[in-house]
Amino acid sequence: MRLSFAVFLFAATSAMAVPTSYLVTVNTSTVAGTSGFLDFDFAPGNNSQSASVTISGFTPGASLAGAPLVSGGVSGTLPGAVTLNNSTQFNDYFQSFAFSSSLRFLLSFSGPALSSPNSTSTSGSTFAFGMFDQTGTSPLLTTDPNGNAFIVNVNLDGTTSAASYSTATLTPVPEPGAFLPILFLLLSLAPSLLGQAILSADGVTAAYTRIQGVLHSAPENPDCSHPAFGPHITQALDSDLGKYIFVFNIHVTPDNDRCTAFDRQRLEIKTEGNSSTPNSLKGFLNDSVTFRWKFKLPAGFQPSTSFTHIHQIKAYDGDDGAPIITLTPRKGNPDFLELIHINSQGTTTHLTNVPLAPFLGTWVEGYEKITYNSNGQYSLVLTRLSDGATLFSYSNSNLDLWRNGTTVVRPKWGIYRSLDHPEQLRDEQVRYDRFCLAKGTDDCPSEQTLPDFSLNVAPVGARNYSVDVVPLRGFNQDVSLSVTGLPAASSAAFTPGMLAVTTSSNTPPGNYTLIVSGASGILSHAVTTPLVVEGITGDVNGDGAVDCTDLNLVRAAFSAYNPRADFNGDGVVDIKDLAFAARQLPQGTTCQ
Repeated sequence: MRLSFAVFLFAATSAMAVPTSYLVTVNTSTVAGTSGFLDFDFAPGNNSQSASVTISGFTPGASLAGAPLVSGGVSGTLPGAVTLNNSTQFNDYFQSFAFSSSLRFLLSFSGPALSSPNSTSTSGSTFAFGMFDQTGTSPLLTTDPNGNAFIVNVNLDGTTSAASYSTATLTPVPEPGAFLPILFLLLSLAPSLLGQAILSADGVTAAYTRIQGVLHSAPENPDCSHPAFGPHITQALDSDLGKYIFVFNIHVTPDNDRCTAFDRQRLEIKTEGNSSTPNSLKGFLNDSVTFRWKFKLPAGFQPSTSFTHIHQIKAYDGDDGAPIITLTPRKGNPDFLELIHINSQGTTTHLTNVPLAPFLGTWVEGYEKITYNSNGQYSLVLTRLSDGATLFSYSNSNLDLWRNGTTVVRPKWGIYRSLDHPEQLRDEQVRYDRFCLAKGTDDCPSEQTLPDFSLNVAPVGARNYSVDVVPLRGFNQDVSLSVTGLPAASSAAFTPGMLAVTTSSNTPPGNYTLIVSGASGILSHAVTTPLVVEGITGDVNGDGAVDCTDLNLVRAAFSAYNPRADFNGDGVVDIKDLAFAARQLPQGTTCQ
């Protein structure tokens, strides 16, 4: 069960106004090449003060198709400015659209509800944006049961608050009159300002979907050889970083290389060089690129004496057999991490190596800069996050970083290892976080230097929790709060600074772990907190014991839902709940 709530933060020392404008960017790469509809709606509540919202700077205008369907207080036509007033109960602009990799527009709110809120209105207004398939009825790219990609509320006090349920990023833009003309001039003259691509886990979107949405390429994975495990890239809440991260899961048996090569295993993410990949993600001859990412090799990580690559720079086409650069843990005495270079003549050079031990069980950040050329430039710095120590540093201003017949060079991250010595290997879980890819003069600054926020949650009594969102380094944007892990027949409500959980007599007793998350654009943090529902775990009928009667009640709930039998709170009672109840039986109990 998931509950969301939006809060707006601003630093006490900031001179920036409460935002009345938002720059909206929506990643639509997973539906690129399909046709559908865009829906813009601005609805008042009961007794709402007058307000309007203007949509401008719509890109790409060439993807619009046909005349829109318009209802209520709407004027204008995309890609020009469109204004929606909350003058009727249904103010809507519904537009046919051919999806490409992304779309962008500016929302600007105005009117008495924002400039001079009164004390007589009893409700605000809500702007909602949605995307639909070609039938116009099935929502796309959203987790919202109402089908919205995002909403922006105009509140009674004249502020606005936003919540995204999709790949949409809303950046609040205060003082639009002074700032936005400059912003859009820069965007039109220098599109590379948006060339930085950021890939982070969110704990909601399927990992493969999230990866492909940013990198425009599906992961290379061993799922076909190990379908019982499911997707080999998962997401998990990392207690060290306080956020969701990607987990790359590899197994000595039966994983292989995509059911085509059986002497190796491959689980990697990458960019491509094909026509569906933006040029900003392609490394052309003489291009300069920057990559920054985090990784964590588990304690006890076991490489082999053969190759175990965790990062590669590789040609997309032409002479694309051998990688150009690899970062490779290697079994030795002691184990070590080495940087390997293979030039265009096929000559392998082991550039440098360091002991592997300092990299194990800790988060490390990689920062790599490359100029692709036969006399190219290369540098890599690996820094331990816990204390800022530099564990590895290498640079070279004259390195062969191109291939014959190649048009594009691209990066790869993950686990690519030989099975020549399977006895030296073990099943591994390598963690990765926040991949940044930039090109030209763009850079990938460390997260440790950028505006951010921290999220602190602490129990205050049996069912209440304090929730503290703390701005860091000048952060002043909207944060959407949500909670997952709620048991069945329970509810939760956020109020400023607090989270309250309500249970009922139908809530299954047990010890639960709630995950409270905060998200703002590409930034996200999450923390866990306990919830205890008094009673005996597995006791469906509440008689103070777990016995065969409780198991029979779980079975009955397969067809007639009983929240007290829904132990994992997923809204369905099934074999997982039955197995959980069976584990609570006294030892030696046998049920028919």
